[in-house]
Amino acid sequence: MVTTRILKIPFHPKAIHGIYGVNYYFHKKDALPQRLQFEATVEYCGQYMDEYSIYHISKKEYVVNRNETDEYLYDIAKKCADIIYPITVLLDRNGHPVFIRTDDIVERWSEKRHELDRYYKGDTAEYYLSKVEEAVNDPVKMMQLISNDLFFSQLFTFQYYNTVKFENDIMLIPFSIPLRFSSIQEMDIDSFSDSESDTIHIIHKGSTKNQYKNGDFYGSSEMNASQYNAILSAKYRIRYSLGKERHDFEAIEGDFVVSKEEEDVNSIKMEAYKLDEKVLEYGFDKELEKREREQKRIYNSLMNKLKRYFKT
Repeated sequence: MVTTRILKIPFHPKAIHGIYGVNYYFHKKDALPQRLQFEATVEYCGQYMDEYSIYHISKKEYVVNRNETDEYLYDIAKKCADIIYPITVLLDRNGHPVFIRTDDIVERWSEKRHELDRYYKGDTAEYYLSKVEEAVNDPVKMMQLISNDLFFSQLFTFQYYNTVKFENDIMLIPFSIPLRFSSIQEMDIDSFSDSESDTIHIIHKGSTKNQYKNGDFYGSSEMNASQYNAILSAKYRIRYSLGKERHDFEAIEGDFVVSKEEEDVNSIKMEAYKLDEKVLEYGFDKELEKREREQKRIYNSLMNKLKRYFKT
């Protein structure tokens, strides 16, 4: 049984630390299903200025099980991910991203871009690499690397302390804009009351708030006006499994469906499970530790000057 209630689950920075095994299942209408597997690492690296939690996040160990023969784009995506990750991210006290360090990513990309151009040829490769480069050199778009990633975005948008209703953006159509959802959060009461289980379940679900046109996402020169103006909508449901005692994340399972004129045209299933058998030590971020020391030095210097001024 589920119910909509205000939750009082606090954000514990160490609760999301760990290595996750992630599976995406893609199914387009009139196409064979595809599957992408990878490991996602979320390494907790301490606090920054007592206000923010530091993490190094990365993706690796990609495996593509496709029923189609063209895996070219997936191979390019993997090579780009190997350059971009790891990413340093700061989360606020609600567990939501507020900062991504980009200078190290720009440096790694600049070193490897020419090598990618030599290896990958053709319009598809050129288009994909140009989109990645555009993002790498734009701090706003770098923030979207997390918000546009299905696993990381849903891990980092869990609604701690929140009310029942909320709005959120989810990227379901590549190289487009995220879709805006009106969502609710529910508690699985049975999981909370089950004395034999160490796990609780919390559910997010929603449907698109805005009206979208098919042509804005799947447009082509061959579309007529009717096809272009067909209405797109989407819905989703995510179940979070958390440890009952420490609220550490154990699993995230979600289903996302995009429809055109109420007919399903694209669906994504996500399964992510924390791999407890893989031990991950807590990390340390030298660059942010250096910045924090410098900021504290400036602050202490200013306070000492103010104290001397008011004593005179």
